[in-house]
Amino acid sequence: MNWLKRINLKNQKGFTLMEVVVACALIAILSSIAIPKFFTSVVTANTVKVKSDLQTIDTAIVLYMTDNGSTPANVSELKDYIIDAQNLKPPTGKECYLKGQDTPVKIADSDYKIQSIDNDYRATCDGKTANEYGK
Repeated sequence: MNWLKRINLKNQKGFTLMEVVVACALIAILSSIAIPKFFTSVVTANTVKVKSDLQTIDTAIVLYMTDNGSTPANVSELKDYIIDAQNLKPPTGKECYLKGQDTPVKIADSDYKIQSIDNDYRATCDGKTANEYGK
């Protein structure tokens, strides 16, 4: 019993069980607010990147056609018009927003492509042009 007198449990400082439960509840509430916002921000960033890349490629296609009188077969031919064109890739496996849809869709293509759409050559990602991406 002598060792119990030396420890003196009543005067020890620390958190009570209720304080720990309240702290955990606050962390859970803040996480439930922050995580969906973070996910939405990532999807929005992916959407903006794809849309911006497609618009840049569309501009480069027009410049290429003006200079060469022909259509580029693929994006790598636009290296004189786009800085680091060989590394220009969509965020594959990530999600993006399409206009008119509330839920994001996954990007399957690993490369941007040049396609003839309505007798006009446009850059596409998953078969969709820059105008089709966004919220």
